[in-house]
Amino acid sequence: MKINPRVGGIFELLREKMDLAEVLSAFTDLEEHGDTLTGFCPLQEQRSGNPGFRVYPDGFAHCFSCEFHGDVTKFWQAYHGIATPYEAAKDLARAYNLTLPDLDPAAAERYRKRREKEESHANTVEANHERLYSERGAKALAYLEGRGFGRDAQKRLLLGATPNGHVSIPYWSGPAIHGVIERKTDGSTPKYLFPTKEELPLGRKPLLTIEAPKASEYILVEGSLDVFALSVLGEKAIGFGGGVASKEMVEDLTDMGRKGARFVILPDDDERGRGNGIKMAEKLYPYARLADPLPGEDLKDAADLLARYGTGEESRGILNTLITDATDALQIALESLPKGARDKVLYLKDRIVPLILQVEVPSERGAIVKEVSRCDGLNSEIVRDAIAEVEAKNLQFTPTPEDEEEIPEPEYAPLLEPGVLGRYVSDAMKARGVVGEGDERVVQLEVLSGASAQLAPLPNGKP
Repeated sequence: MKINPRVGGIFELLREKMDLAEVLSAFTDLEEHGDTLTGFCPLQEQRSGNPGFRVYPDGFAHCFSCEFHGDVTKFWQAYHGIATPYEAAKDLARAYNLTLPDLDPAAAERYRKRREKEESHANTVEANHERLYSERGAKALAYLEGRGFGRDAQKRLLLGATPNGHVSIPYWSGPAIHGVIERKTDGSTPKYLFPTKEELPLGRKPLLTIEAPKASEYILVEGSLDVFALSVLGEKAIGFGGGVASKEMVEDLTDMGRKGARFVILPDDDERGRGNGIKMAEKLYPYARLADPLPGEDLKDAADLLARYGTGEESRGILNTLITDATDALQIALESLPKGARDKVLYLKDRIVPLILQVEVPSERGAIVKEVSRCDGLNSEIVRDAIAEVEAKNLQFTPTPEDEEEIPEPEYAPLLEPGVLGRYVSDAMKARGVVGEGDERVVQLEVLSGASAQLAPLPNGKP
């Protein structure tokens, strides 16, 4: 079987192509328990009589006996005692007749450094998780349990305690750990400390999500702990690692949307959260919908929801209602359509047409145009004219001083010498195999017409 991926995604490809449960079934018997599979640990003999090895739908396994946590490559490495993840990936591919892509030396070096950082962060997270159950981790453990994260969630998500006793939150990005987020327990500010750009394997914040991207529906949130809270509540979630989404994050989400993913934005219950939510809904239209904030006092985000109501039906009922009632950016914009004719058209071009132009599928765009055209005071002609005007404006380009590049005089000096038109036409005719004095005059006229329509004056002021 030949794998042909983008460079650098060997481990991601194995997670995509290999069924972890199928691989593990050769080493231990697995039984279904809800959406997970359980069995006895294949890495070491369990002392208890209860199966402690669990396989989750996101392609990860966790052992509550030996504390193993990882994907198919990490299991293969641990089981066979292979020195590096890359060697384990190649050995796994050989065992299952998969052909991995060859990496050019530069790409291989970049990927090696990235994997080294991921492995280093994973080791830190595992050490922090073990510390959670020590005397030094008492405050962090109390905080997590008070927020609704029980022992199973702590182990499943590898939550822990930092050496100074604060809460350790793994910066999951798909199945890899890209850093450690520290949530302070002493009341000092800032509450959260995030990994620096230099510490992150990609050199930037990635999307914070516990599973590899799929064509599923996700809840989008700002806070890091909200992603974990929603996971405990059985929801797929993606976070921005604190604050708002970067340009790269928006591009990643849009790419997921093109591949079938859909998003429900759950804003924090404050003015800033709602404003950021509307902006995100516009950027991700037509793939995203915006939910109302969580109802009730002192219920700012998903982490508060878990802390207040736990994993019971009330939490799930609140989330299901918000998800069902969520609206997209177009619906939100149409609700604020002005009454005056001119204001309506200006608003149409400013707020609505840019959303329409983000829809790439012609049939879908046509359906949206029909919907907008039915609004009071609009019709299909007005909407299509507005679209044409916005598209024409988008095509215009006015150079700014930063865009203009100074041309060295030696490069333009020959253009100031007499006979430049004759030389250009002569060379052009030779290149095209054109002969004849009459043809030369025609070409000269065409060049003059085209140049006069497009070129600025020369430095001496002549055309």
